Amino acid sequence: MSVSISRVVDVAGVELWHDVEERSVPFDHPGLLADPFEESLSMFREDQRTERIVMFTAHDGDEVVGNEMISYPLLDNLDNALVHLTVVPERRRRGVGRFLAGHLLDVARAEGRKRAMGWVASPFDAEGPGLTFALGLGVTRANENVRRELDLEGLDDGTLDTVQRDLVGNRADRYQLVTWIDRAPDELVETAARMMGRMSTDAPLGDSAWEPEAWDAARYREGEVAAASRRRRRLAAGAVDPNSSGLVAYTDIGVSTIRPEIAYQWDTVVDPDHRGHRLGLATKVENLRQLRRESPESKRIETWNAASNSFMIAVNDALGFRPVERTTAVELAL
Repeated sequence: MSVSISRVVDVAGVELWHDVEERSVPFDHPGLLADPFEESLSMFREDQRTERIVMFTAHDGDEVVGNEMISYPLLDNLDNALVHLTVVPERRRRGVGRFLAGHLLDVARAEGRKRAMGWVASPFDAEGPGLTFALGLGVTRANENVRRELDLEGLDDGTLDTVQRDLVGNRADRYQLVTWIDRAPDELVETAARMMGRMSTDAPLGDSAWEPEAWDAARYREGEVAAASRRRRRLAAGAVDPNSSGLVAYTDIGVSTIRPEIAYQWDTVVDPDHRGHRLGLATKVENLRQLRRESPESKRIETWNAASNSFMIAVNDALGFRPVERTTAVELAL
């Protein structure tokens, strides 16, 4: 094996990096497609205060055989490096992956990071070869997640009406439901940021060594800019407490403007002081209505939840999501 690794430094390098994704994502994740090239290019060009992304390609002669990416958090979790590596399907089980992993971990160590974190997919009811490979590197399992899928073509307003009627009597109707696209209203952006901060403390993280994140309006606005630069529309919904005029529940969906067939459920969170009123379900129903109205090209939604998150799983089950894949969060001390 004569594999070499090159850092991505230009658009041509991004094209090679993205080609690996195009060949590998459908193979590794049934029903999924690689994100459009424009998203990979945007990640390469981004200059954020929240994270720094570095990309690499692996070559055997003139053939591209894999890729790597490291994301370094810059505001918090400064000991962590988020890592991603892929070997094209036809070159696996020949030592390429282990070689790439060694390089990736060395780069993270040189940056002063103390922990590498990543995610490995498996079939829903079995452990896949990717997880076997990762465990062979000495990683520990930190959390188990399940990818669920909702068929939007089989979802109609009558189904949503039925779910919404079931919410009556849970006091959800005392809250004001609001929606927006791409940019949060100025009067809500502070509480939208606060809700995003709760995602790092309230979502079940298992044994993941992930520190709470500090969110403010500027950080939320930066996320909006990043989504737009990646050609993603953010469709959001929230519940406003009439006593405080701030958000106490939040959910959002990302949709590529280039490849809108698959939408992605991003974050959903409810303030602890306002739980028990099914606000997670209420905001999701409202956002599904918005998605059907604003993006009729979207045929399904993908979402990931911790396997232990029984509350959010119940919400997704009520909407018709079905499990299709398991994802294991893994960590390795550097």
